[in-house]
Amino acid sequence: MARKGISFKNLNEFKVDLSHYKELTEKQHAVLLKKVAFQLLSLIVEKNPVDTGRSQNNWQVAVDEAAGTATVDGTSTGINAKALSALNDIKAFSTVTLYNNVEYIVALEQGSSRQAPAGMVAVSIVEVQAQFP
Repeated sequence: MARKGISFKNLNEFKVDLSHYKELTEKQHAVLLKKVAFQLLSLIVEKNPVDTGRSQNNWQVAVDEAAGTATVDGTSTGINAKALSALNDIKAFSTVTLYNNVEYIVALEQGSSRQAPAGMVAVSIVEVQAQFP
């Protein structure tokens, strides 16, 4: 099965915004990155439409590695334990990838559900970006 991706033009702008925080110590940078990643993941999961809970349960985190291709078994709501554990692996200057491999995630992001007509990822990125003047 081919992996579907979602790209956002404003992600590069977000990276530029974060570059203004270069004066942070390594420890401060790690803490900031963990907080931003957790907040973004939380917002996305919160906005993810829920029918069975499968798509919401499948938000995953890759730290300093490519996004995987597997899905998470189960249908619970909230952030899954594996994703929470991966957030703990974030260190200063890590590359953090949030991803979801359910086959209908792109359709959900494009507003196919009345529960989230504006999607969940793009709007969550905008919310997090707003915190960085």
